Amino acid sequence: MKKLCMLLTILLALALPISLAEETASGIWQMTYYVDEFRMPTDEAYVRNAEPIEGIFSNSATTDSPAGLVILLDERGLCFMLYEYGSNLVKNSFSTDHGYNITLRDAAGNKTHLTGTMPAGSDRVVFYDRGADTIIDALSTSATVMFYIEEANNPTTNYLFTIEDTKGFADVVSTMTGGFNERDYQAAVALWDAGDYHAALEAFAKLGDYKDSAEWDGKYRAMMYAQGEVLLEAGDYADANDAFIEAGDYEDARSRVGEPYYVQAEALLEAGEYNAANQAFIHAGSYSDAAERVLEPFYAQGIALRASGDFDGAVEAFLCAGEYKDAAGQITETYYQKANTLSKSGNYTEAYSVYATLRGYKDVNEIILNDPGIFDAYIDSFDVGNTVCFGAYGEPIEWIVIDERGGDRMLMSKGLQYAPAFSNDTEISTTHDVSWSNSNLRKYLNTDFYDSHFSDEEKTQILETHLSNTDYVVYRNEIRLGAYRSESSIKEALTREATDDKVFILDADQCVELLSDETMKAGLDNWRLRSVLYIYNRANFIGTQYYRQGIDAYIPFGTGVNYSGEVMGVVNERLITSIYAKQTDFDLDDAIFVRPVIWIRVDPNYVESTPEPTATPTPKPTPTLKPTPSPTPKIVYPTLQIGSKGDDVVRLQQALIDGGYLSGRADGDFGKGTEAAVKAAQQAFGLEQTGAADDALQKKLYGE
Repeated sequence: MKKLCMLLTILLALALPISLAEETASGIWQMTYYVDEFRMPTDEAYVRNAEPIEGIFSNSATTDSPAGLVILLDERGLCFMLYEYGSNLVKNSFSTDHGYNITLRDAAGNKTHLTGTMPAGSDRVVFYDRGADTIIDALSTSATVMFYIEEANNPTTNYLFTIEDTKGFADVVSTMTGGFNERDYQAAVALWDAGDYHAALEAFAKLGDYKDSAEWDGKYRAMMYAQGEVLLEAGDYADANDAFIEAGDYEDARSRVGEPYYVQAEALLEAGEYNAANQAFIHAGSYSDAAERVLEPFYAQGIALRASGDFDGAVEAFLCAGEYKDAAGQITETYYQKANTLSKSGNYTEAYSVYATLRGYKDVNEIILNDPGIFDAYIDSFDVGNTVCFGAYGEPIEWIVIDERGGDRMLMSKGLQYAPAFSNDTEISTTHDVSWSNSNLRKYLNTDFYDSHFSDEEKTQILETHLSNTDYVVYRNEIRLGAYRSESSIKEALTREATDDKVFILDADQCVELLSDETMKAGLDNWRLRSVLYIYNRANFIGTQYYRQGIDAYIPFGTGVNYSGEVMGVVNERLITSIYAKQTDFDLDDAIFVRPVIWIRVDPNYVESTPEPTATPTPKPTPTLKPTPSPTPKIVYPTLQIGSKGDDVVRLQQALIDGGYLSGRADGDFGKGTEAAVKAAQQAFGLEQTGAADDALQKKLYGE
């Protein structure tokens, strides 16, 4: 055995780094130092057992043969070196790692299972994390420690070692780690002195309770707090805020985060740098009342701009201020001051356009009526064709001035207003008993609409209008014989009960008389007129399968205007087909859009002396002027082209057949053959050969 020990000692001297520095030893353990390439000692120490721990090993070829164990510990970790037959150092000559299962047994008989790894090409079993800590703890606290080691992939190869006396291990390790700690401590101090505070704090944190390492974090926070105050005083607000953040929980540092930006915001606000002040309050976050003051710079900017006479800029600033204080009220006040300024400069027209949006605010109503220049501009704004604001429903309502009588003006809503059904009756009887006078729509406009859209003062301007109401019955005659078809209509006027209304809608005749084509267009929806149109279809069909004569359909209509500006329901030949095609849009029990009409007294000093028109206010009766009869509109045929289908195509094809331009039968489907026939007819009539049958071609084909 003595020879074995001597041999192991020689081998270890060859395998391990040679130390020339002073060693520290206790029991079987010693601490020494690694050497460099010149075999000079470094400051990197390690601990190992001075003599190899004797044990036994077994494998498939031997049983209980001599073995040796060296335990090596340095700052990188802990490892085992295994020897077989007393002299053979175990190495992993393979290209993959070898695993080992280790069972540790302490003096009390407690067993702990660990794993180690011998990397490829290495001669040491290394332990990571928990494994190394467990072995160090056992060697430091247990008098006796045993190790049973076996290869993970070949359990028949195993080792057994017993350390009879671990005394001295903890002392030697403490000496080694103390050296490490002092070295690292001095390195941390050097980092601090160089101003690399975060790296220094990280190094001190690793040293735990060594010396005053735990106190350096507090020193850093105190330093950053003091630095924050200095930077704040110097106006370096961003860095000051960062310093208070770094100070963490030192004194009141956490509560002062945001303070530098708050101070900056107030300074910027005072200097009139409003956008920058807004951003600074945002950065101040939850400090003090910063969140509530985020919009204050815009409010202050609005006040400043208004004082300088930049009213439009002030309005934009108050809009940015949102709900801060009374920003919305300041917008109204700004417009008021703008109007006053314009009036004083003699710009009455523009001044009135502003006053008109402020009715009811302060003395605006009195200014409009009593200031001569503003009053003239007010009257001029109601010229026919102008757009004016009157009433409101959330937003001011825009109206088009469509007629004037002395000091009164007739206004029609510029936009469409959604309204209930003309009649609530879903089954309109053939006695024609539904008209404007008893309609649900009339009641709505003169109650709910009137009450909710106009102020009490505006209601004093709205005049009651006397309306003469006329509805119509149209008998639409249609004769078909095979592909041949002809039609005509018979009209009958129904005089209805006259009404007196504050709010009404135009009838078809008034629409044609008072409105331009452009005024008729209002969005992409149809809108209803006042007169009701009833249509009967009479048809005569003669064919091989059947014969029928009599009333084919009964359709009641509220006349209207479609989105393209075409009046539907004016009783004449041209529009009967158009109305019939859109019957579902104008059933009387359907809700639809309307354009309300009112007469208002514009000039309060006006004395009534004008004759009463068809739809005018009814203050006093006057001689009635003879109405000028409306000319009957000419028939305008819709353009037919490839893809068109229906009765209009049948009529066109029949005319082309009769003229010799098309052969076959009229099937109502405009295809290539019909297009060629149309071009031939256009050439014959001297028209441009487009292939599409427009109004001009159809009139020539139909002999009109």
